[in-house]
Amino acid sequence: EQTAGPLSRALNVARRALTGLTVTVDLRDAHDDGPDQDSILALLNALAGTDGVRLAALVSDRRHLDFASALADIEGLTVRHEADIDRTGERADIVHRLHSVPSIEQMRQLASLGERVVLTLANLCGYQNPSYFQDFQAWEAHRALTRQVTGLADRVVFFSESARADALAEGLVPPSRARTVRAGVDHDAGLRAVAKPPGSARQLSGEVETILCLEPSFRHTNRIFALRLLEQLQL
Repeated sequence: EQTAGPLSRALNVARRALTGLTVTVDLRDAHDDGPDQDSILALLNALAGTDGVRLAALVSDRRHLDFASALADIEGLTVRHEADIDRTGERADIVHRLHSVPSIEQMRQLASLGERVVLTLANLCGYQNPSYFQDFQAWEAHRALTRQVTGLADRVVFFSESARADALAEGLVPPSRARTVRAGVDHDAGLRAVAKPPGSARQLSGEVETILCLEPSFRHTNRIFALRLLEQLQL
């Protein structure tokens, strides 16, 4: 809608006043066992509870997504399948991509699905660190794609002000199109997982002193810090 004319914008405003705001959240790269399950469901519940919003979730047919029961509990949510995109022809006011965009072709597809495109960019770890990639050519390709998709997005959302500041410093997005929206802690409406100890805990007796480090398996997280802490405690 950045290039839409005054008439198009006026018609969109009139339509939203009559039928409400339509939002499609792209879940095609969400994982059943990923750490972001509760954040995704909390976001969907928050949007569903917002007056005047008609909400849809876009899911992939290539990946089994075990959110079915949780999505079914969200009142008013419409689940759309990737295979049906071309057949429905429906275009939302906003399409929100929660994961990184793998190609410029998919960015163009997002633009065809919504009048405005919102991207969530968790961090710039891959953009700033070539060790995540097989070679420098792959790293440069990732950097080029990141510059393209952030340049095309109407808004880029960050979980922290630190991540937003990194993107501004790199010149990826102007301040007017960058917003910090924290993940929040209101996840009571998330997946109803049954609490159980990890399997490896069975190997430890109750008298063994342990350190628990909660973090995903990424180079930039706190694993090295935890190992250094353990080293100091053992001195």
